[in-house]
Amino acid sequence: MGKNENSNPVGRGQDEDVEAQDEEQKTKVSLACTPRNGAVSNGSLVLRAEEEMCAWAFDILIAHLEGHPKRPPPPVSVVRLKECGVSCPAFVTWMKQRKGAVGFSREDADLRGCIGSLSPIPIMELGEYVLTSALRDRRFKPISLREVPRLKCHVSLLHSYEQASHALDWTVGLHGTTISFCDDRGV
Repeated sequence: MGKNENSNPVGRGQDEDVEAQDEEQKTKVSLACTPRNGAVSNGSLVLRAEEEMCAWAFDILIAHLEGHPKRPPPPVSVVRLKECGVSCPAFVTWMKQRKGAVGFSREDADLRGCIGSLSPIPIMELGEYVLTSALRDRRFKPISLREVPRLKCHVSLLHSYEQASHALDWTVGLHGTTISFCDDRGV
């Protein structure tokens, strides 16, 4: 079981609980994990959510969909993590707001793509997962440019794996779970 630094919706490039205009429509973005003030505490990196990672995800997706040959540069928080040599399990999730919905609650949005790795990846590979989750999740058609105004992005960096004491020893929205089977039959 691992803890998941995932976030609530926030505005792209703004403070928490703010909305941003994207192609004249409101787009909500959620957060990612980065070191607190880029610091290392007690020999271990302290991770917390930074909205600029999701803004970067949107920038990468839009640049790709518009056919720009160069990927947008990573934000300072990602550069700091790279400089610290951070590798961690990560997931990028895209949610699409339903027609007529006002927010991005579970009732107002549908999964549009989610790809990640339970094995550690170098933090710079997060940019690859942005496009993989948006364009190559086999459960969905690739995201199109016209869908962008109705998207929300979650970037999750997983950390602090621990053994669960029993089957209900986890909290939805805080913990992820991994289940290991003893053999190929699932027994």
